[in-house]
Amino acid sequence: MKDFKYSPEELYNIVADVESYSSFLPNCLESRVVGPADPPHPTLTPRTVHLHADETQAVRRTGKAVRADLTVGFNAFKESYTSRVEMVPSRYVTATADTDSNPLFKHLYTEWSFHSASSSSSVPLSLFNPSSSASSTPTPSGSPPSPSSSNATRLEFTLEYAFRNPLYGMVASKAFDVMASRMMHAFEERAIQLYGRR
Repeated sequence: MKDFKYSPEELYNIVADVESYSSFLPNCLESRVVGPADPPHPTLTPRTVHLHADETQAVRRTGKAVRADLTVGFNAFKESYTSRVEMVPSRYVTATADTDSNPLFKHLYTEWSFHSASSSSSVPLSLFNPSSSASSTPTPSGSPPSPSSSNATRLEFTLEYAFRNPLYGMVASKAFDVMASRMMHAFEERAIQLYGRR
């Protein structure tokens, strides 16, 4: 997780702009929204977004779900996949890869959530590889947050993944750690580009 001097709406607009990922995200070679996705199940919520019972339906009514194709690559690795992306303005963006026909990933899930930095609970930026971790608790990663202020937003990022081949997963886990850190930095640079340094 990291605190930024940008509003939840500003950061949400960057993360929700999937079509632009290939223009600023490292290792993202192609990105495009291919159409709407089926509506989400009303009882499903992101892992780190804690909604009150009376708030869940109202929040979900403001959101949308799309299908997006992404191609990522680094070193000799290159993979294309389709994800279901759920977006609720200024609250969260989640992406769950369709892994049924994917030869590489058994599971791939990313989540971005946006909180007022002065009032948010502390949930770490985390990477979680279920296939190679003995624990069910995500491992903290990334820089400690800067002091919170009333104008800041706490951006929480979670990446969960499992490879079909456990050996490949052990080799690739370090690359995923680096990639997650670069992604966070790229979103920060995008915010500076769009909204100016604060």
